[in-house]
Amino acid sequence: MVTANKAIGAAACSALAVAAIFCILFVGCSGERYCYLYPSIDTTYAEGYSEADFLKLKVGMSMSEVDRIMCKPRSMQEYPNGVTRVFYTRDGKAPIGDFAWFGRSLEVSKGTVTRIVSTIYYD
Repeated sequence: MVTANKAIGAAACSALAVAAIFCILFVGCSGERYCYLYPSIDTTYAEGYSEADFLKLKVGMSMSEVDRIMCKPRSMQEYPNGVTRVFYTRDGKAPIGDFAWFGRSLEVSKGTVTRIVSTIYYD
C-alpha cells in the first residue's frame, strides 16, 4: 500500500511539473509571451512566403525588384506622408492564447524600399 501511494504521489508530482512548465512556456504570467518551443506559433504568413527570400531584400530596391523576389504580400497600407507599408506577416495564428509574432514588412516611398522591418511583436 505504501509503495502504491508513493507511485501515485510521484505521478501527481510529474503531472504538476509538466503543467507548470506548460504554463510558463505557453501561457506566461500575463500578457503576450514568446513561445520557445514554436516561435512562430502566432504568426500568419503570406501565401508562398519564404524567410530566405525576405532576407534578400535591401533598402533602395524598387518594388519591381521586390516583386520578382517575394510572394504577394498579405496587405498594404498607405499613409498620409506618402509611405506605403507592405506586410508579409500578421498576428493571430495561434488557436489558443496570445503569443509574440514575427513582423515582416517593408516601408516604400516613391516605389523604392526605404526600410525593412524584421522584428518580434509583443502586442
